[in-house]
Amino acid sequence: MMIASLAAGAAVAGTFGRAPEAFDPSSFDSRPITVPTLEGTPLDSSPTETSQPSTEAAMRPAAELPSTPTAQEPAAAPLERFEASHRAMGVEFVIVGYASDETTARRAVTEAFARVDRLNDILSDYDPESEASRLAARFTADPAAAPIDISPELAVMLREGIRWSRETDGAFDLTVGPLTRLWRPARRSGVRPDAAALAAARQSVGWEKIEIAAEVDRVRLAAAGMGLDFGGIAQGYAADEMLTILRSHGIDRCLIDASGDVRLGNPPPDQPAWQVGVAPLDPSGAPGVRLAMTGGSVSTSGDAFQFVEIDGRRYSHLIDPRTGEPLEGRSSVTVIADDGVTADAVAPALSVIGPDAGVAWAEAHDGIEVLFVTLVDDRPVVRKSRGFDRFIAVAE
Repeated sequence: MMIASLAAGAAVAGTFGRAPEAFDPSSFDSRPITVPTLEGTPLDSSPTETSQPSTEAAMRPAAELPSTPTAQEPAAAPLERFEASHRAMGVEFVIVGYASDETTARRAVTEAFARVDRLNDILSDYDPESEASRLAARFTADPAAAPIDISPELAVMLREGIRWSRETDGAFDLTVGPLTRLWRPARRSGVRPDAAALAAARQSVGWEKIEIAAEVDRVRLAAAGMGLDFGGIAQGYAADEMLTILRSHGIDRCLIDASGDVRLGNPPPDQPAWQVGVAPLDPSGAPGVRLAMTGGSVSTSGDAFQFVEIDGRRYSHLIDPRTGEPLEGRSSVTVIADDGVTADAVAPALSVIGPDAGVAWAEAHDGIEVLFVTLVDDRPVVRKSRGFDRFIAVAE
């Protein structure tokens, strides 16, 4: 039989940090749902212990896994499919998984979504009462204040943010918040931010201004007016945490989709791999590429859904932290990595770096593959790292 399931709407692009909607476990129903192809969009007391981003499910092409069990392996208990969705961090989180019974599925889903809500309470830049917002406000009010203790989750995100800022020479930067606050209303109004305001905001941007202790979870922000924006990394972290929770309940055949950030466990019991569609530059078109994934994470960043035209120029929602300006031109960047944090942080960073340098960067970093699609003279141009084709699904 089919385990009761909560039908999930299509994942939608959104803005990280908005108030989550409550998840009601009683809203599970018994409608059968076809396993979807998930399209990557071109952009909490804790129930479990906080962990570093998981790399247990290293990314592997489907061809590397045996397609059938050996004769010596005992027959596994039959697994039934379930699906659930929950809106948090401004996007729809969708879980697709396989469990032996409905009670296990309900418990795992409830705990996983509670974890997302907890992380939203810590990391949101929309909520002035979030831990990240209060941290920034503390040092804006008193730039000379002593370092303060922070939660393990916030410490993990700050350290990961600093790591990827170093790796990308500042193309990824958690401190882009002051610029984000200026460009968000510009996307709604169609009016560029004031030049003087942009110049002032840039003085508060710079990952080097985050001073975090090496051995304890204690931090200081070294400039007034700083703002932390975890929109380029938090959904991947949340998906990693959710996968850890699902596995703790014995659910390892599962997938988490966070509107373009897809975290994968083992594939369905009757399939060699998950099929993940990569959205084209035209959001109304069919996926241009389908990936066969048996683990790891896929993240797509681009401007198909979030952009604004001002004075005849198309501006993406993605901002180059080094210049304070949004990216221009049509593009989509898809990153495959071992874990959600890596894929989520690297995809927008490589968008900033650009196709040629971005492919070279990926090829210099083990465990990362990238696909660039850009529009040049109204025609799509594809560039990809050497290992990306290993993950492209072969049409049957």
